[in-house]
Amino acid sequence: MKNCLFTLLFFLMVCPAFAQTVENTNVYPSNLEENMYFEEFDAETNVIHGLNFMVLSDGNDSQYITPGFEVSLYLLPEGSSGADDLIIVKKYPLDGIYHFGSHEFENKTVNLEEVAGISPGNYRLGVWVNSASDFAEDENDNATLFRQGVTITKATSGVSSESSKSTWDDDDDDDWDDDDW
Repeated sequence: MKNCLFTLLFFLMVCPAFAQTVENTNVYPSNLEENMYFEEFDAETNVIHGLNFMVLSDGNDSQYITPGFEVSLYLLPEGSSGADDLIIVKKYPLDGIYHFGSHEFENKTVNLEEVAGISPGNYRLGVWVNSASDFAEDENDNATLFRQGVTITKATSGVSSESSKSTWDDDDDDDWDDDDW
């Protein structure tokens, strides 16, 4: 009987540690140069090679995890400062990250030929964290631009339909961070 009681107490104390607490918090891209860059853009093939960036999380407890959310890569035309002009080029779903944690995207390749309707011109590549507003946050510092630019020399053919124009809510334009443009 004593062993049964001890085993029951042990499971009652240990099992809650295995249960994952999901709680909203602020998520955002790291804007440090060493965390956010790409190796090259091939203008002949419209492919970005060696893409690296990091998503960070605030929080209340390092044992908590955020709800799942989406991270989008976008192009912003040179001279534009409005979210209406964004062209989403890639989406990465995340199951969530630990509070005070990070998720690193390393050595990714993005083929812009798969995105329909990108006209020739100069663009800045950006990262938009929680782009589908999958959960509410206290702050909105979710978008930032890479330092490097991209010059599209020929219109893209759009092999896939994954990308689209921004779904950003126009009422949130005050929260848009385009200071680096």
